Amino acid sequence: VRKEREKISKNLDWKEELRQSIRRKLQEEEQAWRGDPNSRERDKQRMEDLNNDPFLQEKLRREKEREERSRNARESAQYRDEDDPLFRGINKENPANFSDFVSQSYERSKETIDEIKSSRPFTYHQQSVKHGVVTHSEIRTSKYIISAITAVLVLLIAADYLYPDRYDRVNLDKCDK
Repeated sequence: VRKEREKISKNLDWKEELRQSIRRKLQEEEQAWRGDPNSRERDKQRMEDLNNDPFLQEKLRREKEREERSRNARESAQYRDEDDPLFRGINKENPANFSDFVSQSYERSKETIDEIKSSRPFTYHQQSVKHGVVTHSEIRTSKYIISAITAVLVLLIAADYLYPDRYDRVNLDKCDK
């Protein structure tokens, strides 16, 4: 019980300190707005108060820690040219090498487009051995199966848009009983 009372008294003391510091700051701001002739002395006193204010010191400490953490995160995740796939195989020391870079990139993009054109997304190759003979077979998904799945999806989406109030409707008389 005594410890709880001490905690309560500490909290009340802390609240009173906070109130006093807020009152002081408000009075200083009020005097600054009025245009006191002793502004230099007031500014010096205000700076001393701010330096001695434990709440402000805690806030500044937290901000410094946050900035340090963000700086460390930026430094650890720095960009490296060696990891960039666009610059792979490019001589970066020669700045006049940009035309080579463009031509190589163009060739690579042409190769990628050719691979995309020749790819068959719903097929796979199977290799099997029967009676000591290796056979290769290409297993394809039928165009009819793909078109049927697509048609079912289109019909379900259309039904959802055409008949929105028929699904999951609860009669009000059922809710009242």
